[in-house]
Amino acid sequence: VVSYGGLLSSLEAGSEDSEMPITSDGNYYNIEVLGRTYKFYIVKGASDKLVEPTYSAKNISTNISITSDSGRVPLDTKIDAVKVTSGAEYERILGILNLEDNVTYDVKLYSEATEDYITKLEDGTFEVKIPIPTDFQGKKLKVYYVKANGEKEIFTLDEDQIENGYAVFNTNHFSIYTLG
Repeated sequence: VVSYGGLLSSLEAGSEDSEMPITSDGNYYNIEVLGRTYKFYIVKGASDKLVEPTYSAKNISTNISITSDSGRVPLDTKIDAVKVTSGAEYERILGILNLEDNVTYDVKLYSEATEDYITKLEDGTFEVKIPIPTDFQGKKLKVYYVKANGEKEIFTLDEDQIENGYAVFNTNHFSIYTLG
């Protein structure tokens, strides 16, 4: 919900917005998203200063983090990632990959604003960081995604894709990923 907020000159002195050089119509507006209200104003002639927001989040229970520069990811999006250790799909994937040492995660993104999962980006990528188990450190690692038809998508991790104990790769979709 968007509503009129008032005159910019009425904002409390010292607030972040009162310090901005005003090149607007002199008004600010309120936008309510999921029960929270935010102030904003429209800046005239400053489109060269606009930037796309960067989505960045971390799942606390798995320590998986995801970032994206795509403006198509709602900023309220949360990572829904669980470690997979059993089940028919897990057994199918491991049968295809034939890996002794692995850690497998079902990674999803969910936006409360759209009430839907973000499964794929048509116009960008996500950078995914998966924590590397201690016993995997120093080994040559790959991240795998196994398609429904059994075809493997392999992300070979070079030295520059190992950052502070995390395997880093880029993808445009979410599903079950296996580090091995």
